[in-house]
Amino acid sequence: MQNNRLKDYRSYVCVIAFMVPGVALAASASGELEVQAGIDNSITVVCNQALSFGITTFTTDALSTEMTVAVDESGALTATDAPDLSSLGNGQAGECTLFNATPSNETNIGVTFSETSEFALDGDGVLGLASAGSPSDDLLVTLDSASEITPEVDGNGQVTFNVTGSLKFPTNAPTNPGGYGGTVDVTVNDSP
Repeated sequence: MQNNRLKDYRSYVCVIAFMVPGVALAASASGELEVQAGIDNSITVVCNQALSFGITTFTTDALSTEMTVAVDESGALTATDAPDLSSLGNGQAGECTLFNATPSNETNIGVTFSETSEFALDGDGVLGLASAGSPSDDLLVTLDSASEITPEVDGNGQVTFNVTGSLKFPTNAPTNPGGYGGTVDVTVNDSP
């Protein structure tokens, strides 16, 4: 009986001996990895047309209420709370052009402004008018939301977009005539 056990054991060992070397055998394979690199021109943005609220005239030396003038994409001016308004000048939407954008990237153009809330204009002489004095309450500009700008890049990687906004006149604005101006940084992000 012992002899049968030994035979069984030997058979079992033989089976294991055949299985282990089979698992240890390995096959080799090869493939190709594509490696890519690109060089592209950096994007640039040029703002070649100022956002202009034109020259506004009033019927009195003191406004009865603060007045707001807005410029739309066509350059049209609209005044609100303006009982003392005599005339609005010619408005103009700001215009910026992005160069070297990714042509297939029509929906991922992000535009932001350095001023995201009201900001004051300086009396630095613009629109053919002399430098203005500083009113006791500033002329305040609010740019329309940059998230509303949805430019589409053309096949050459170029896109032009308009910048619009509104200007708030304080009640003492008529006592400080002259040209007022300022600048805002426009940042464009072309994320592929």
